[in-house]
Amino acid sequence: MIIRLANSTDCTPIASVFKKAFGPFKEKYTPDAYASTAVKEPEIEQRMKEGFTWIAVESDTVLGTVTVTPTWEGLYVTGMAVSPDAQGKKLGWKLLSQLESHARQENFDRIYLYTTFFLHRAIHLYEKFGFTRYGKPGEKFMGTYLIQFEKYL
Repeated sequence: MIIRLANSTDCTPIASVFKKAFGPFKEKYTPDAYASTAVKEPEIEQRMKEGFTWIAVESDTVLGTVTVTPTWEGLYVTGMAVSPDAQGKKLGWKLLSQLESHARQENFDRIYLYTTFFLHRAIHLYEKFGFTRYGKPGEKFMGTYLIQFEKYL
């Protein structure tokens, strides 16, 4: 398995990972929130232009991805997903490690993200990786409740 920067030819397999990872939760999202979470190729390509996208690849198959955008508040994780058949293999940890290494190299002192209350495995991963909750509990994004996480480096 390798973690590498994605390029535009990776947009379709990345979209597939998002769909597989978030598809089982689709009914818990509002339609707009789901569309913003399980992003398709045009949005993935736009996010690549605005920041950095890494993918976890094994045998030419994209199994996971994380995308960040630099902001004045720090490095913002705009999307992260691991294909269900690859979960439990520490891919999320490896992707976050790559992200944190990049943040340190680029002198960011904070990484932040949002997730939903029903993504229990993601919440567990973020907390285990050293992220802490901040902000008001119960903020909504397109009608779906969120949890805000941050990690200071």
